[in-house]
Amino acid sequence: MRILLITDLYPIENSGEPLVIKDFAKYWQQAGHIVDVIRPNFLLNTKIRHKKIFKDGIYYEDNIQIINVNYLTPFLFDVTKKLPKDFAIGNYNLVISHMPSGSMLAMKLIGKCAGIPYVASVHNSDITVLTKPLYKKFFAPTLKKAYKRADAIAARSSVLADKIKELYNTREIEK
Repeated sequence: MRILLITDLYPIENSGEPLVIKDFAKYWQQAGHIVDVIRPNFLLNTKIRHKKIFKDGIYYEDNIQIINVNYLTPFLFDVTKKLPKDFAIGNYNLVISHMPSGSMLAMKLIGKCAGIPYVASVHNSDITVLTKPLYKKFFAPTLKKAYKRADAIAARSSVLADKIKELYNTREIEK
């Protein structure tokens, strides 16, 4: 199976990001799957958090392809223009998104594509996007579309699963 993982928290070159996401990718790889990562990076958010900004491009670590894509504005245009020319969402058997930026980018990439299973994972930052006025106005509609398109929604904890169910009338969420 070919898996596409979309997350802004995938570490590149010891960037200080949590290693658990990398551990998931390595586990899937060890199970015989091909894993590629798209790492959407919002430049303003990265600057505010005093994180290192990596150049747009493809990085390889542990035989995992990591496509780092820097965005000035979060997904307000055709996101595929910044991806490698040979990128095709149809090459994947499963798409997994992590964090709001991952889910919003996944929605832009897979949209209504039938036949590509999609799993969205939910964290505290998803709750922030759905409830804080500024984020809610600009990003909640796309995030909600991503949840609606998802074949499964996985929450980091039962507390988060309950909050998402409360905020967004959705089917059962995996904990």
